[in-house]
Amino acid sequence: MMPVVLHLDGFKFFFYANEGNPREPAHIHIRKSGAEAKFWLEPQVQLAQNDGFDAPTLRRIAEMVKNHQTQLQRNWYSLTNSYLYVVNEPTPKLSVYTHQNRPCLGRCHHERGLAVRCT
Repeated sequence: MMPVVLHLDGFKFFFYANEGNPREPAHIHIRKSGAEAKFWLEPQVQLAQNDGFDAPTLRRIAEMVKNHQTQLQRNWYSLTNSYLYVVNEPTPKLSVYTHQNRPCLGRCHHERGLAVRCT
């Protein structure tokens, strides 16, 4: 399975459903015309792998990934059912939320809509 989460200027932005174990950090794959690249989404957008794109195209893709980084992160955590840890952020309000019948201890940023699952 290969969920495509964004189509932009002929580029397909997608995840592989079977990324292996242990799972890699949040990233996105981009494909167009037989070329494919992979970009890390955290802690900052960065090229991880390239197979066929030239330098100007990679810069253009990096800009697209940066412009859609929050959306892509949300899709990543939703599709992989992973944990989201927020670093270098102010301590959130001490609220109690539940996730999958377990309490959240307030380390999530629910107000920003970024947390999908917490411990």
